[in-house]
Amino acid sequence: MKTLIVIILMNTLISVGGKIKINTPTRMEPIRYMKETFTEIASLTKENTVEIEVTGPTWLKVNTRLPWHKDMEGEESYTIIVQEDSVKETIFKKKTYLSKEIFGRNNRRYGESRYSLINVPEGKHTYIFFFWSAKPETILLDFSFASPSLWTEIIPSSYSSTLTLIGAEERQTYYTISQDSPLEIKVTSPINIKVLTRLNFDKTLKGRKGYTIIVKDNDEVFKVVSFVAEKSDVYDYDNRKDLIPSKENRFFLWFARGNHTLTFHLEGTEAKTGAICFLKETKSK
Repeated sequence: MKTLIVIILMNTLISVGGKIKINTPTRMEPIRYMKETFTEIASLTKENTVEIEVTGPTWLKVNTRLPWHKDMEGEESYTIIVQEDSVKETIFKKKTYLSKEIFGRNNRRYGESRYSLINVPEGKHTYIFFFWSAKPETILLDFSFASPSLWTEIIPSSYSSTLTLIGAEERQTYYTISQDSPLEIKVTSPINIKVLTRLNFDKTLKGRKGYTIIVKDNDEVFKVVSFVAEKSDVYDYDNRKDLIPSKENRFFLWFARGNHTLTFHLEGTEAKTGAICFLKETKSK
């Protein structure tokens, strides 16, 4: 089995405490989103592994993408095995869909990008990526450094329905909120919560619309935030074509101690429903 050594032609990628060693060149792949840019791409196949050397401590972001063929429809799955220093092995399993935003040379189509994070310990380490399964038998990789903070989803205690937001290389689950149906989450401190909110526009709503989110902690008003919303030009709902999401408005909640039951109420709007996504911050070790 051949090994492909990944190279960045321009210069070495460097972060605080980390770098990716440059060895041999990969091809430059033109990727068009809004405007054309060139991305350093390594092709992972059954015959060719991909190898990189990284100096830590740092977080390495491994971005993956499938070249899309005409016989590929709907959801596609693929699997990569990552070997660290010929000792530790990790399996990355991903699902993707045809990207509506990204095009290559001659309007070549790609799947939506998916990424995984690797916590690189102190010192120099070698990572070898092995192809395990994918319908096109090629997986495209590129590498960068990631933020030390990770955000993971908080699922509400109960909810009426979900909304799958798609666009701009993203797919995110939101939860429907209305003036009659608040959302509730239960959390334990210390915790930093990022709350992503959108207003849902139907055919009757025109222009910019205001809305207010009231947050209650154990039935007492804790925070009140108001926003002005306008329709998004980039995002849609995959499972609700009758609704158009607004552009995102966000706010943060921080709790130093205690257990908290938080309810989120939608008020002061002409819209029938909105959408909320809850994320909690997880610091790298």
